[in-house]
Amino acid sequence: MAGGTWIDQNKVRPGVYINYKSAPASLASMGERGTVAIGWLSDWVESGKFYVIEDPSDCEKLGHAITDDEMLFVRQILKGSNRTNGAKKILVYALAATGGAKATVSIDTLVCTAKNNGAFGNNLSVTVAESSGSNYAVSVSLKGEVVEEFSVSAITGLSSSQWIDFTGNFGDGGSGVLAGGANGSAASTAYASFLSALQTESFDVVIYDGTDATVKSLFADFVKSQSNNEGNKCQAVISDYASADNECVISVYPQSLTLIDGTVLTAPQVTWWVGGASAGANVNESLTYANHPDAADVTPKLTSSEQEAAITSGKFAFIAQFGKTQVLTDINTFTSFSTNKGRAFRKNRVVRTVFGLCNDIYKAFALYYIGVTDNDEEGRKSLKGEILNIMDRYQGNRALQNVETDDVTVLKGVDSDAVVIEIYCQPVDSIEKIYINITIS
Repeated sequence: MAGGTWIDQNKVRPGVYINYKSAPASLASMGERGTVAIGWLSDWVESGKFYVIEDPSDCEKLGHAITDDEMLFVRQILKGSNRTNGAKKILVYALAATGGAKATVSIDTLVCTAKNNGAFGNNLSVTVAESSGSNYAVSVSLKGEVVEEFSVSAITGLSSSQWIDFTGNFGDGGSGVLAGGANGSAASTAYASFLSALQTESFDVVIYDGTDATVKSLFADFVKSQSNNEGNKCQAVISDYASADNECVISVYPQSLTLIDGTVLTAPQVTWWVGGASAGANVNESLTYANHPDAADVTPKLTSSEQEAAITSGKFAFIAQFGKTQVLTDINTFTSFSTNKGRAFRKNRVVRTVFGLCNDIYKAFALYYIGVTDNDEEGRKSLKGEILNIMDRYQGNRALQNVETDDVTVLKGVDSDAVVIEIYCQPVDSIEKIYINITIS
């Protein structure tokens, strides 16, 4: 007897033809946030590459422990607030530098030079001693811990060292600490190269922790282009750049934070925490009045009128009250309100919801619908159902409200392969203003 599956009822042989499929279900899921990108002036690792940090131990990829001073930016990005998470993933791009130097030391006639430019090389030391026969025992230490040991008769035997290039001759031996290593400064094209490489990565927030006005403009233009032209809805966190006037850019007010251990974060460095907290906050969370867990004080403190001015001009500021350092209001730089684009777009919680919805719909269509679904009534109905399923998930997480079937329409476009989709949604904001009347009898 014949069997198998069927598409059309055109079988010739007698038999049983069975198709099997899943009941209709949403193919997409509600995307997770939490990826931050940042350019870092490396003190050792190869420039022009991304290094992924998902766990404190991953800092070893950068040549450091999470507790090292050089990793303060990582600790701040991962920190989060008292009620929201920090970043889940950091894409650290090692910026190309100019003016750097390799650490070096001469031990008698043996010249020891660090493999790479950077201050990290100053942590290296070398010991050379005569060994049995004509051999020399050579050890390389990093911060006092031996990382390489050699027993060689000629300097060519040291060519496999991962840390140091050796030249000259062994001489009488001895020991020495490398010195003179310097990081240099970011090359003029370093940030442009960073953003060019970032175009093919998936991220929620990119941080610029510098002060150069030209570079600030470069970052602002980049996230606007990513959001408007590339389909990757994202934000940039920049210090003192409210002139961007766009929901894609968060401008951190020029304030410094003093941490409980005495460390002072300059205004540009505060972008680390804001960027990590902004990426880590879910679509149903706001950072308004959220505490920086380790901040003991903020400078300058803003008066009531200064706070109002900061909000009006689209600046992400901090206040000190009740012994805590808190976010004043979780806003971005958008201030050019219009009938087509109202005040809601200045609120980062709303933006996270809208951006998340756009990214989730884009992902679902790219993975499961484009080039697969027929552009007929049933196909367009399927598209509408997918969008409503995603919106229902947002509503279930209290990011959207009052979702109804009529909020989504999917119509045939002018071309045979085109559809036109209209979506109406009501993002949920957080309560920020409480008006109370108290009547006393």
